Amino acid sequence: MDAHDERPHDTMYTTGEYFLKNEGCKDAGFKIEYLRRILLRLDGGSFVGKVMSVADIGCGAGKTTSALYKLFKELTGNEVEVDGYDVHPFIDQLQGSDRVRFIKGDFAALASKVYDIAVLFDVIEHVSDPISFLGGISAKARYVVLHVPLDDSYFLWLRNLPRENLKFPGHLVALDPASALNLLTYSGLRVLDYEFTPGFRAPSGRQTILQKLLYPLRSVSFQVSPFLTHKFLAGVSLMVIGATKTSQEKNARIV
Repeated sequence: MDAHDERPHDTMYTTGEYFLKNEGCKDAGFKIEYLRRILLRLDGGSFVGKVMSVADIGCGAGKTTSALYKLFKELTGNEVEVDGYDVHPFIDQLQGSDRVRFIKGDFAALASKVYDIAVLFDVIEHVSDPISFLGGISAKARYVVLHVPLDDSYFLWLRNLPRENLKFPGHLVALDPASALNLLTYSGLRVLDYEFTPGFRAPSGRQTILQKLLYPLRSVSFQVSPFLTHKFLAGVSLMVIGATKTSQEKNARIV
């Protein structure tokens, strides 16, 4: 994909339908804590001190964007610049600051600089051509962090939920841990680390009666094996960080 050409987007996102229905912003704090964990493991935590710019791609209501600013300011002691990108029509109404901006449109087409880190929380599963999508992002970032729902589980397939997810929330790709890591590698990313995240503990994972009933079993199972919990009980996602070719060409090493 030419990084300067804006890719077509599903009208569910450009009209704001997804924004109005989605409550993913409830989980901002949950995802930020797992991002903190994986960042501090890299090179004993020294890597994060070099971060000066962050892009939040698919920023939604902006809660994650603001939380990213607070996280990196805390970890680096620097006034890190954080830009949130999204295609929904309400982004112009979001309140930013000198260091937090919200930009309407396609990141790969609009980004005018190379960011230290691009963050994609629960985004890649919505994209119909994820390999070229990640290729466009990689040209404008040194490292990419993704939070990926693991929809390829027996629990979900037995209920045929992947079929429902095609309509809403628009999950076009159903991944398990291996296919998620393979997808990132095929996209040109050098995977550096990953961690299973217990999405069933996030606010959005404890809402329905079924989620509440499964919570104790998932909690015990997750302590034994996150992978088996994902396969048989679902409610598990993957946090992954990878180096882009932009970073690799500069011989930047953080491991």
